[in-house]
Amino acid sequence: MHKTLETDRLILRGWRREDLNDLHEYAKNPSMAMGGWKPHANKRASLRALKSFIKEDDRWAIVLKENDEVIGQLRLHPDKNRGQFSARNSAYAINYALSEDYWGNGYMTEAVKRVISYAFDEMHIELLGVSHYPHNDRSRRVIERCGFHYDGIIENKGRKNVNGQVFDGVCYSILRRRGETMQMRPANTNDIPVLVELRKRQLMDEGEGVPSDHHLVHYFTAAMADGSFAAWVMEEQGEIAATGAACFYALPPTFSNPTGRVAYVTNMYTKNEYRRRGAATALLGMAIGEAKARGCGVVRLHASEDGRPIYRKAGFVDSDGYMMRKL
Repeated sequence: MHKTLETDRLILRGWRREDLNDLHEYAKNPSMAMGGWKPHANKRASLRALKSFIKEDDRWAIVLKENDEVIGQLRLHPDKNRGQFSARNSAYAINYALSEDYWGNGYMTEAVKRVISYAFDEMHIELLGVSHYPHNDRSRRVIERCGFHYDGIIENKGRKNVNGQVFDGVCYSILRRRGETMQMRPANTNDIPVLVELRKRQLMDEGEGVPSDHHLVHYFTAAMADGSFAAWVMEEQGEIAATGAACFYALPPTFSNPTGRVAYVTNMYTKNEYRRRGAATALLGMAIGEAKARGCGVVRLHASEDGRPIYRKAGFVDSDGYMMRKL
């Protein structure tokens, strides 16, 4: 069994027979189906699951310290589909579920971050993976906040839900590197000076003219405030290593894009010393995921020659001077 872990608000420990009532209380909720878990019809179903948890011994009960209630579960198990990492028994995957009563409090993000630390620092694994259904936006946001890198989508055969329907599997991973990991997070207004700096670097590298700091600051401030612009940053040891962003706008609906909503990927820039570590791919994945969550039918971008291989790999094709991907 994995060792007992603690965070400021949580205890992650092995399952016990006396957890039956708490397990059934959250597992009977129909919201469990969002993550692919079959809601428990009665306590007999919960008891069968509990016995399995205890026997398999590879998942934690997530216990809220303030009331000693089990509010969810988090499993850490070998991932057999990660090539050389799996061959070295150094690839693991996580999956998780949280009681709907406790959504929106950051508990799962807190638990996953603690498990990432345990997996890398104490188990010394090299790669940790996770996936979610395309419609499970809550899970996507947990993954995003915990710094996982977008790997790609397994289309039409990635994951099967409780009713037997097959959905795409949206896959992510995070690597242990020299004892440090690059962490991704949404950008905020405090990051605007860095967004300005890296935007200017990008334009200079592409041989373009550079606008004034005043105009860039004004744009980022206004667009972040009205929600038409979203950005993410990759950090390592407190330094922002890379940025990525998307602008969102609407056009009249067409047959191929019935919502009319469009995302335009921009501000994709990685500092030289951090390149070839997957930052651009991860940031692009976040932009695509946000575009899907907002109901966009198309993602567009202008690509540098260096960036084209990354975008083609992500499914973008050339289209009238742009690169484009339909969602």
